[in-house]
Amino acid sequence: HPDPCHTKVISAVLEMGHNTNMQPKKSKCASKLKANALLLIGLGFLILSVTLPSLWATYYRHLISSELEMTPDSVTFQVWKDNPVPIYIEFFFFNWTNQDDLEKDGSFHIPQLQELGPYRFTEKIERVNVTWNDNNTITYKQVKWWYFDQENSRGSLDDEIVTLNVVSLTAAFTIRDWNYFVRVGVSKTIQMMDQHIHIRRTVRELLFDGYSDRLIDMARSMPAFSNVKVPFDKFGWFYKRNGTSFMDGVFNMNTGVGDIQKIGKLENWNYFTSTDYFPGDCGKVEGTTGQLFPPGQTRTDRVQMF
Repeated sequence: HPDPCHTKVISAVLEMGHNTNMQPKKSKCASKLKANALLLIGLGFLILSVTLPSLWATYYRHLISSELEMTPDSVTFQVWKDNPVPIYIEFFFFNWTNQDDLEKDGSFHIPQLQELGPYRFTEKIERVNVTWNDNNTITYKQVKWWYFDQENSRGSLDDEIVTLNVVSLTAAFTIRDWNYFVRVGVSKTIQMMDQHIHIRRTVRELLFDGYSDRLIDMARSMPAFSNVKVPFDKFGWFYKRNGTSFMDGVFNMNTGVGDIQKIGKLENWNYFTSTDYFPGDCGKVEGTTGQLFPPGQTRTDRVQMF
């Protein structure tokens, strides 16, 4: 019978030998797993570094498009409809200082002009009568208000300006090709009304208040001028434009839904895609009204405005 002590010693030696032989195998396997894991992680980071920029660009474009698209409840529409950003417009006038010398002594004298202004106004624009159409466009009008900014202006609205008599010059230009007898009659009428090539009016009259003129009254009442459209009873560069929507016409604009690159693009104006003011391509209704532009514009991109 073997000695129990010898048996324990032999068992211990065998166990030590067994552990000694297995340890290197386990270490090699673990190292290989770690290497494979690091390789996979590195490969994953490499794939992400290549694809993430393009994925982010795609997501960013989608995010921008979804935010900029104009819908009835979008922020873009609310800001566009009632623009909170202050807009300023400045008017300058050229006062004719030697108007009495125009034909003095039978010779022509070059007009001497004095620049006056700026007369600064705050401009507020609101889009009204907005109609949403099925073809991703909206139809609307716009109302404009102008408020005089005395603090940032050089001068008063009561400043007097000597300038060209636009009414009489327009009348003379209008009848230039009419029947000879009609031209003579209108010419005599202008002389009888003591019309001159220049007038003296205040800034407020020339801009928004307008001023009366006997030629306007005559053109609105005489049958000879029945084919001449005289829409107002006074003349002023912005007469009856303050707080009204009829002067700028009817706009039809793309909302950018479905194609964000078309946002703000005018599809037609007064229900036409072209106007009679200019021939050919110059008369086409193209571009934007200047409030909305598609994203991604660069400094070198050409911008069309109507």
